[in-house]
Amino acid sequence: MGRETGRAAAFFDRTAPGYAAARYGRRARPFHRAFFGTRLRLAAEALRGLPAGARVVDVGCGPSPLAPGLRGRGIEVIGVDLAAGMLREARAAGARPVQGSAAAIPLADACADAVVLLGVTTYAPDPAPLLREARRVLRPGGVLVVTATNAHSPDTLVRGLLRGAAARLRAGRDRVLSSGVPVHAHGTADFEEALRAAGLEPLSRRGHNFTVFPLGLLLEVPSVLLSRAAEAARLPAGLASDTVFTARRPGPPPPPPPPRPRRPVRVVRAIARLNVGGPAMHVALLSAGLDRRGFRTTLVSGRVEAGEADMSDFARGRGVEPVVVRALGRSVSPAADLRSFGELLALLRRLRPDVLHTHTAKAGALGRAAGVLCGVPVRIHTFHGHVFHGYFGRGGTALVLLAERTLALLCHRVLAVSEEVARDLGEVYGVVPPGRIVVVPLGLDLEAFAAAGRGEGRGALRAEIGAAPGDPLVGITGRLVPVKDHAFFLEAGSALLREEPAARLVIAGSGPLEPELKAKARALGIADRCHFLGWRRDTARICADLDVAALTSVNEGTPVALIEAAAAGVPVVARDVGGVASALRGVEGAILVPAGAPPAGFAASLEAAIRAGRGRERRPDPAVLRRYAVERLCDDVEGIYREELGKRT
Repeated sequence: MGRETGRAAAFFDRTAPGYAAARYGRRARPFHRAFFGTRLRLAAEALRGLPAGARVVDVGCGPSPLAPGLRGRGIEVIGVDLAAGMLREARAAGARPVQGSAAAIPLADACADAVVLLGVTTYAPDPAPLLREARRVLRPGGVLVVTATNAHSPDTLVRGLLRGAAARLRAGRDRVLSSGVPVHAHGTADFEEALRAAGLEPLSRRGHNFTVFPLGLLLEVPSVLLSRAAEAARLPAGLASDTVFTARRPGPPPPPPPPRPRRPVRVVRAIARLNVGGPAMHVALLSAGLDRRGFRTTLVSGRVEAGEADMSDFARGRGVEPVVVRALGRSVSPAADLRSFGELLALLRRLRPDVLHTHTAKAGALGRAAGVLCGVPVRIHTFHGHVFHGYFGRGGTALVLLAERTLALLCHRVLAVSEEVARDLGEVYGVVPPGRIVVVPLGLDLEAFAAAGRGEGRGALRAEIGAAPGDPLVGITGRLVPVKDHAFFLEAGSALLREEPAARLVIAGSGPLEPELKAKARALGIADRCHFLGWRRDTARICADLDVAALTSVNEGTPVALIEAAAAGVPVVARDVGGVASALRGVEGAILVPAGAPPAGFAASLEAAIRAGRGRERRPDPAVLRRYAVERLCDDVEGIYREELGKRT
């Protein structure tokens, strides 16, 4: 990225929030509203002949104000911009966001029926590379709409004089008076010649903004009226500050694509926070997978709290840009929760989704209530586990149950990630009638763990912690919080080390209990055999060396760490709680320990697993890979969405 381009991207990242309203909306200044509105109108007129099913690439899209109108005609809009903030605004407007430069558009050759470049050439000293890229992306017969600042207009000449004076006052720095982003103007005849040189056939040019700086800002309304009169009189484009050019790529146009049978289903998916764990992976993979099938998903999440690892990058790496509601979090705070509720209401009213799908308790409570008030046609909630045991006292649990029973009335379908969670919801706690619950197991990206089971990365963890090849490694992965009961794991590990002195305990994860657990390891006299690894993203590499994976939680929805270990062929030993039994059904080498067993009993199971695994060939578990495949998850959820939508259309 060039220096000037980088400065422009940084500027638009800073100004993205509220940019559309400040340029096109009611609170925009009359001059700005007229300037940007006229440019937008002329571009829309140039695209009027596109049929339904056509594709428009809006390069330097900003908040993509073209998208709502074009999508209403059944036209797909791809928004390309370097500024991530603007891409978030474009996605909300209905464009499919793609981060990239106008000089290197990250799209295939001949993939678009039209390319729009509004304002982009202003930030390019030479428009030729931009025009060549636009031609490459256009199909034969495709239309280019591009704007350029006129080098010889009165407005540009006056601005140039003022910028020159400002530059001298700033020791020669070339800066726009207000934004600090360098701009470039081009002669209208020269620009048409650049279009021809790029292999494009000019069709028309229309001038807009017949004003002179600074009168356009000092006398806004008179300047706007005079500019509109000049535009209506079709004065020469060279007198206007900016020109809208249309051009086409020569060649016979392709036959119009068939109209799409239906518009994309709009989904808002809400989760309290994208902290490390199964729910965060689930929502990111599900959102990305369904969008590949033609859905349009907006993932809404709250803030990750102190001491937790953030998985937003996991979502972004799969093309899902979360919309963050800063006040939304796990902790109960009436003031913050009220702000979150207001933000969710505003978001749902703006996006008008067909489906609202909530995940986790806080997002489920606020989201379902907001969905009812906004009239979202289909409302679905997924229980990834529950907080009816092991989290609150008797009084707190009773209040939570009352709230969940009420909230269940506000949604059309309740999903559970395991049979055990479904049984608890329907039969044990009576949260929702069993007939309204559907079991939809998690979908996980397990390819890295399958590769670990085939030997990829083996030996790296042992080298890191200084373990010998024959030292048994027993690992546990998860947040260091009370419900995971790592203290029990250390007590069981202490008993194991009396029988297997060469064994080592590996704890991957972090959390508020880390200092307390390290102190406990020292008190048990096993600190030299315990390895606290902290938060790790390379859990597949850890699994490659483990001899046993353990889980000691007192409550668990779906044990993602055990599923990943099983996918890598690692024997697992786990307390029989929550959804553990169904997750490990049919898994070779899995040992379930009764929830009430003492640490010595758990240690005996660890020892049995170590002995059974000696000499056994490690291999990925194909049943686990099939059961928790992302495509299976998307099949299940797509079917539920379409079934519920079908009932309401």
